[in-house]
Amino acid sequence: MENTLQLGNLLKEGTYPEEYTGGKNWTILHGDTLKLVKAFQPGIFDAVITDPPYASGGTKQNERNRTTNQKYSSMKAENALPDFDGDNKDQRSWTHWMAEWLYDVRKACKTGAPICLFIDWRQYPSITDALQWAGWIWRGTAVWDKGNPDLRRGAFASRLSILCGAVMDPMPINRPVSCLPGVFRYGNPQNRIHVTEKPLQLMKDVIQICEPGGRILDPFAGAGTTILAAVEEGYETVGIEVTDAYYKLGSDRVKFALEAKEKRREREIARASTWMSNFVSEEEKCIHLDAGKGSEAMEQAMAYVCCPAEESRVKVQRYCRKIYELGYVPICPRFGFLPFLDEGEAEDLQAYNRMSHLILKRCRMVVVCGKEVTGTMNTDISTADRLHIICTTLDGLIKIKEKES
Repeated sequence: MENTLQLGNLLKEGTYPEEYTGGKNWTILHGDTLKLVKAFQPGIFDAVITDPPYASGGTKQNERNRTTNQKYSSMKAENALPDFDGDNKDQRSWTHWMAEWLYDVRKACKTGAPICLFIDWRQYPSITDALQWAGWIWRGTAVWDKGNPDLRRGAFASRLSILCGAVMDPMPINRPVSCLPGVFRYGNPQNRIHVTEKPLQLMKDVIQICEPGGRILDPFAGAGTTILAAVEEGYETVGIEVTDAYYKLGSDRVKFALEAKEKRREREIARASTWMSNFVSEEEKCIHLDAGKGSEAMEQAMAYVCCPAEESRVKVQRYCRKIYELGYVPICPRFGFLPFLDEGEAEDLQAYNRMSHLILKRCRMVVVCGKEVTGTMNTDISTADRLHIICTTLDGLIKIKEKES
């Protein structure tokens, strides 16, 4: 795949790393974050989402000085994953180091850009200090609940990682981003290639804090999970990785996963084309097989019904009936999922957003209904635009059908 993220648009002249790799909408730079973040052009990133080295794993210095496998993994020596760099600092030097790269990375971000950082309970106070020393406005925290607690008598069950959030103020109040949940519940990934690898779906959820189609920076790319999640969700993304082994492992993982996804898409289109050759006319092929949507030609086109939360069920039913009469299959997540999901519960809200996003990606178009456009509706509209899905109103859909007839 062609690398569409040109280094000249990212880095100042004469500061290119000796090694880098990438593909369509992604690049991973091989080098030291402390040096490379100083080289970025100003105001080029819409969000920073990363999992930095914690320099934690113990309450005493000799415990913190162990290898990353000894601190963060229970794997036997023969199965151990590569250790990663930068995890042996004491708390004071770690906090200074964090503040330094956070200050420089802030210059590379656009006004209002959010930053999300994973951390554990030991370094939580220090990371909030570092963020604020670097000029970021600390806005709060979320929690990743791993669901597999470390049980110790006389202590709380240890099952959480903390996600700190901050922004470059002023943050625009009309950002087309919905409210993310405060708790993310996913187990640790199986068959990890990195000692502290995060679940892919977790990162797909977290990156939704970035404006649709924006550019995300991960200064500690590791296994490439954030990079892969961002590309699959339609963002541009840049990663940095200093450890030789993980630069190779992470880059290969992203490259091979995206190539496999593209091959699956090509097979789906080929199967749809074969089916259509046997069962539909040439005229119908021209209508249905367009813009890579061949896999949807096997069924009636679905229309995602986008409406305000306050809209009555009767009105939504009328919208859906009209869309149905126009020849489409209306899908309305708000009235399809909420009978069994509680928006007031963090886990249910997370599930609702994820399932709605999956439905939207499978629809031919988004039909905006009602007189007002809410923040959640703006997010759906922006997502459709990013995924090159047709977005129209009910009146617009009626006019389209009138022209066709």
